[in-house]
Amino acid sequence: YVEREGHPLETPREDLVAAIMYWRGDTPAGGREIPGRFYKKELFSSLTELYAVPGIAAGDVVVLMPYCTVQGSVVPEWKINPNTVTFPVLYAVINALVGDERHKEELFEKMCTFRNAATESQTIDQDDNSGEYPYFTADEMAPYNFLRRISMTSDVITVSLAMQFLRLCTVDSKIFTVTMTVHDSQTRPVRTAQVVLGPGGDSKKGNSLDRTYAILSWFEM
Repeated sequence: YVEREGHPLETPREDLVAAIMYWRGDTPAGGREIPGRFYKKELFSSLTELYAVPGIAAGDVVVLMPYCTVQGSVVPEWKINPNTVTFPVLYAVINALVGDERHKEELFEKMCTFRNAATESQTIDQDDNSGEYPYFTADEMAPYNFLRRISMTSDVITVSLAMQFLRLCTVDSKIFTVTMTVHDSQTRPVRTAQVVLGPGGDSKKGNSLDRTYAILSWFEM
């Protein structure tokens, strides 16, 4: 996705993935471990550790950091919200599904088209009975309903992709993406930041709406 967005990487992709996996203590299918170099053999505690990973060019770290986070978990309740997930994360999730590249690319494009149309929709008519609304609902977290919503043909391959994808999705978010723009006196945008907020602990009030949040990612554009 990074290269797709016009940011070429100096380190070959296979070597980059292998270097990160060796640092975490995993064994990659390809790539190589550089003899005599230190590998932590534990999970990353901060993104700055990427500078210490043998085999990754420093310039690539600068390019990669806005697309990465060390927050996450393999616990099932950590899921993405198809209404709010960032496009780099969406691309990575879809690309990791089991299936052919053409259908995965089509699924990503259909999701982007749906999300972009939702962004352009400024108002929702509460009295509109057409059934059109600019977001996914819980009822659409079923394969056939989901594919129909994004106008994608239902066949054996696409249904399989949808089933895999929807196992990783929820429309009940615990993580939110917020975009903030600061304008100058002429109302021109001069600074924009995209922030990912996630659970940072519960307030003493005991109300789920009074939860405190932590900044999981901060990217200035």
